[in-house]
Amino acid sequence: MTDAPATSAVVRRVLPAPPEVAYDAWLDEDALAEFMCPYPSRATKIEIEPRIGGRFFVVMTHPGHSTEITGEYLELDRPRRMRFSWSYAQGVDSIVTITFEAHGQDETLMTIDHTKLPREDVESHASGWSSIAEALERKLAAA
Repeated sequence: MTDAPATSAVVRRVLPAPPEVAYDAWLDEDALAEFMCPYPSRATKIEIEPRIGGRFFVVMTHPGHSTEITGEYLELDRPRRMRFSWSYAQGVDSIVTITFEAHGQDETLMTIDHTKLPREDVESHASGWSSIAEALERKLAAA
């Protein structure tokens, strides 16, 4: 018997900032604290080493429990693309790739592609990334 095939959660969002600004928000601990957790949860701890091979650690606090996310930066190609591993307490190891493309006047089309997810986790991750993208959009609009 084989495990269910891994799949992807993909989210696209047009952000009100140029690619450099959108990209840099993902590598700034203070900025991440504002958007790196699906609503109504919140990021209560963030530690990042924004370099290839550098690690990151995020604690997402939800009503009644917390989730610890760890990973390693695999690719940092400012301002076009970043890729990192993503592991959480349930033992799922996956990969997140974020691309940033110029779109219109001073806007960015951001695509988050979270691969190697178990089929049963795709919907919840797509919803979570959508909430995170929306929070980033609000943060950039307010800047």
